[in-house]
Amino acid sequence: MQKMKGLLIAMLLLAGILAGCSETPVENKGSTTEGASTSAVNMDATDPDWPRTFKDALGKESVIEKKPEKIAGLWYFYPEILVALGEPPAASTEKEYLSSLSYLKGKLDSTEDLGDKTAPNVEKILSIAPDYILATEYHEKMYDSLEKSCASHYVKNQGYL
Repeated sequence: MQKMKGLLIAMLLLAGILAGCSETPVENKGSTTEGASTSAVNMDATDPDWPRTFKDALGKESVIEKKPEKIAGLWYFYPEILVALGEPPAASTEKEYLSSLSYLKGKLDSTEDLGDKTAPNVEKILSIAPDYILATEYHEKMYDSLEKSCASHYVKNQGYL
């Protein structure tokens, strides 16, 4: 009798788990049925969310008038995030390492290499003239140089987008 109760409880649990797994998934609003790719975040310049106001970690407030066309990422996680959003960076540090990651293979081909993440090549950044530069607290000493090389503003951040 004890074995029968145990078997019955196990079967009920299994049936409950299977029933929970068979539910139809919620529709992803960011996907299309025609195979066209869309980014997870609508970054279209005609989006009513433009202009946007951003306050950086230094307390400087910047108004981003329109969707940035060229973004430079000075730390390894910025290109990962930008690629995931469907907006690969124009320039990035650690490009060789990032390009070796299976999920980024071929996605940074048009990205310029800025060298090491702790000492990016400021002259190269200047030649690219990005709209925005995403950096971390490690680049605080370079703030003035980076701000001058950026077409719009230098965006300093504590590791969060």
